[in-house]
Amino acid sequence: MKKIRELFRNTKLNIKFTSIIILFMVIPIGVLAGVLFYVMEQNAVQENMDYMEYTMQRNEDGIKTKIDSINMSTQFFLSDDSLLQMLNASAIGGEISTADWLDFKNNEVSALERLVDNNPLLYGVRVYAVNDSVQEMMPILYNASRMKKQEWSKQDKYVGWNFDYTDNIFNSYTMNQNRKIISLVTPIIDSANGKVGVIESAMTMENMFPSLYEGIEDEWSFFYSDEGVTYFGQKEQTESSALLDDILKQRPTEDKIQTIYKKLDGKNLVISYMQVRELSGTLICVKDITKNVHNVYFMRDVFVAVMLAFIILLAFFINRIVQHLLKQFPVENNEIVLEKDITFYSMCEHHLMPFYGKAHLAYIPNGKVTGLSKLARTVEVYSRRPQIQERLTVQIADALERTLDPKGIMVMLEAEHTCMTMRGIKKPGSKTITTVTRGAFTEDKELQKMFLSMVKG
Repeated sequence: MKKIRELFRNTKLNIKFTSIIILFMVIPIGVLAGVLFYVMEQNAVQENMDYMEYTMQRNEDGIKTKIDSINMSTQFFLSDDSLLQMLNASAIGGEISTADWLDFKNNEVSALERLVDNNPLLYGVRVYAVNDSVQEMMPILYNASRMKKQEWSKQDKYVGWNFDYTDNIFNSYTMNQNRKIISLVTPIIDSANGKVGVIESAMTMENMFPSLYEGIEDEWSFFYSDEGVTYFGQKEQTESSALLDDILKQRPTEDKIQTIYKKLDGKNLVISYMQVRELSGTLICVKDITKNVHNVYFMRDVFVAVMLAFIILLAFFINRIVQHLLKQFPVENNEIVLEKDITFYSMCEHHLMPFYGKAHLAYIPNGKVTGLSKLARTVEVYSRRPQIQERLTVQIADALERTLDPKGIMVMLEAEHTCMTMRGIKKPGSKTITTVTRGAFTEDKELQKMFLSMVKG
């Protein structure tokens, strides 16, 4: 701090004035601009968080409706007594006549098929027998060998929800192999015969999770199961594993939708989480708002650049104005300029008693001179404060050196101190003389003699 004060004290007067004026302009503008751009960034973030919150609420309503549709379809099939009777007969090896199969197909199977066809949300509902002794009635009833073609049937525990698999019940020439399926697999249990069949209530992954398949720029979604499997739909996983891990670490423990804003892996992300308890997993939607935030940063940087250019230009004009006010004029003279017998009054900071006298100021111009009144005003400025004469002499010399940058300076103060004439030793008429030299006056003793002769002359 002391070095800063010393540096400021040694700075030229016009630069001091210019710096102070600029400082008082820049600080308020800087604070207001900082607040403005912070609010702009927060508004951009909040706008996208509201959008993601709305999107996730819409997903929540849709997923609940589709889960209910699959559950109701499964329950309807489970409650069909005729279907249960035919599966029981097949399971125990009972004989079923052709007439019974035809009657079952024309009545029960047709009714179940209409139920499935009238529900646009469903991909299909299939019933698999426990053996191959049933008469297959597509698209509802199939034998056990058909079920074994499905990927989920190869798992040890396939009962429940199965995700993102291809329908392999028929060969690839008759099935759309690109459509991924999600299904609820439910066993059909008879009280007497045990497991007599399996129901597969299926829906496309795109229908269940449309956000996984939407091609919206800077948005992507995935479903993360409680078993640790991530499903991205048809989109390729382009994000880094580290980013996915960071996103998953933020998963909430509550069932409600939670939307957060995070800076992860160098990106500004709005992340919305929704736990789907029925599916034992979490739907996660991510919106990359890096462009939005960087647009705010770009506007901020442009503002700063414009302000810097404006400040530099303003500093130039203010400096010119200050220099004009200080009234410095170009000259070719390099002889001594002396202003003597400048009356001053000051206060001794030691005894708090007045001291007063005459000041003599001389300088050798270095291409410019100042108005004569400015020399007297310099003495006035520094003397109107508690002082000691020695320091006052130095301060006047320093001020002239900073402002005029002359080839040489000499300052002499002659003062009577009332702390000596009115109190203490009481010696009226005694004077204290102090001098300070700079530049040529320090180096050339003849100049000092000339100064003293001019003061006495």
